[in-house]
Amino acid sequence: MTVDHPVTLDATTDVLATTLDTVLYVRSACQDPTSELACADDVGAGNPRSHLTVALQPGTYYLIVDGRNVGSAGAST
Repeated sequence: MTVDHPVTLDATTDVLATTLDTVLYVRSACQDPTSELACADDVGAGNPRSHLTVALQPGTYYLIVDGRNVGSAGAST
């Protein structure tokens, strides 16, 4: 996503349709883990979904929804 003014990004997979154990990342370069600006794993004990809030300045960013474990399967919304 590209933002042209400061914004707060609020992203979540914490909805009933999500059955995958998710992790959310925001990066400034899609395939460069060193450009990670924020990361969120489990919402809480017993809830493997994710919720992330991060302040962003003007620029281009990538929101990545990932499975927590290699070979994970399930739906994410």
